[in-house]
Amino acid sequence: MTAPTYPIPGVYTPSPTFFKNSGPNGRQEVDVEAQVQHTKFLADNGISGVVLLGSTGEMIHMTRKERIQLISGVRKGLDAEDKYKSFPILAGVAHHGVEDTLEEIKVMKEAGAVYAMVLAPNYFAPSQTQEGIISWFTAVADESVLPVVIYYFPGVSNNLRMTPKTFEILSAHTNIVGCKLSHGNVSEYAQIALNPVVEKNNFTTMTGLGQLLLPAMSVGVHGTIDAMSGIFPKTLVKLFTLAKEGKYAEAAKIQYVVSKVEEVVVAYGPVGIKHTVSKVLGIGANEVGRAPLNVAIPKAAQEAFAADIQAAAELEKSL
Repeated sequence: MTAPTYPIPGVYTPSPTFFKNSGPNGRQEVDVEAQVQHTKFLADNGISGVVLLGSTGEMIHMTRKERIQLISGVRKGLDAEDKYKSFPILAGVAHHGVEDTLEEIKVMKEAGAVYAMVLAPNYFAPSQTQEGIISWFTAVADESVLPVVIYYFPGVSNNLRMTPKTFEILSAHTNIVGCKLSHGNVSEYAQIALNPVVEKNNFTTMTGLGQLLLPAMSVGVHGTIDAMSGIFPKTLVKLFTLAKEGKYAEAAKIQYVVSKVEEVVVAYGPVGIKHTVSKVLGIGANEVGRAPLNVAIPKAAQEAFAADIQAAAELEKSL
């Protein structure tokens, strides 16, 4: 299977990792069959590619053996049918050291991934410099056997700061092909996506927040890697298409529904996503992740989100 050098603009889904109900408390077994089912659903509904083992996918709660099992199992499941063979897998990679990162990327490629979405190192975030971050990503990209997509998510990265200038410099590396920006600073989106140097480097800039897709695309962002697209793919793809075509009034109506339903993700992260997957799609044996994410959303909160989930489900059905 081949992939373009740069991820094509569009909507990508960072999937939750599905777990079975069996296994030690808080450490349920990985459900590869459910993962394949969900990935085919994405491919059938306009999604441009899947991210496995990102933050939503709980990469940090899984062993390397399990991570390989997941990527290779999904790739095998996709390759069993011709229509899915070209559907790309991006593998989430979250290690602090260069060597561990390179080794992880190597085994992810062997398992079937075509891009590595690499979380910025952050253990020493308060004292890290921009020069140090540039040095780290350069060292990784110099030897990575997969094209690198920078994953910038301050909320899970010890509030690490990466400046627009840092992205400009890293975009020049031939093996760094794009970024996922999981924060709400639209000004910084503009400073990266509209930077003439970045544009010249064919660097794919994507927001990690579907609730900001319309404003993000208005300042040059190419698309999104958004968790709710795993439940409402046609809705996010429609929003992307309308924004790309400049049909902002029509897009705004969809953006409102998307932004409302995204609040369950804001409040409960991967557990909120799994709850919505279960309610809308019925995929997966449970609504929780591995410990410490093995606690379900409280009943009162489920009821509070129910109307917004229903509204999004009705919009999805209409498309």
